[in-house]
Amino acid sequence: MKNYSKYVKSTLNAVIRDMSKHPEDFCSRPGKDFTRKRKLPFEKILSLLVKMGGHSLRDEMLDCLNFDDTPATVSALVQQRSKILPSALEHLFHEFTRMCERPSRHKGYRLLAVDGSDLQFTADPSDPLSYFPGANGQKHYSFLHLNALYDLCS
Repeated sequence: MKNYSKYVKSTLNAVIRDMSKHPEDFCSRPGKDFTRKRKLPFEKILSLLVKMGGHSLRDEMLDCLNFDDTPATVSALVQQRSKILPSALEHLFHEFTRMCERPSRHKGYRLLAVDGSDLQFTADPSDPLSYFPGANGQKHYSFLHLNALYDLCS
């Protein structure tokens, strides 16, 4: 299992490196964005976006830049991040998933677990698909149902 986690991490890094060879395919203004040498190049931004934890942007940047004495500013991160199209992350996750898929089997069967969970979150009246106004004195809320599928052998 320890080797598999290293494999997964190196696969993710390989996909990001491959994408960074052609950043013009994934940015708002091809030929302009990510053409100059910066502290936060395309590859670093993608890595940071995928690997971020729950810390502040400043702390995440310090961690990503290995606590460099002269890190980029949070504003620089936001500006660089805004140049990347949402389809870049979609491409990253599809490529990463494709490269990591090796379904394991138990006695010839692929074992999958499915669970449904209800997620209630802050009311958002602008989203009619998830918003519920509440009835009989109940507060209004937003609600989604999540169906999760998990491969038990991986």
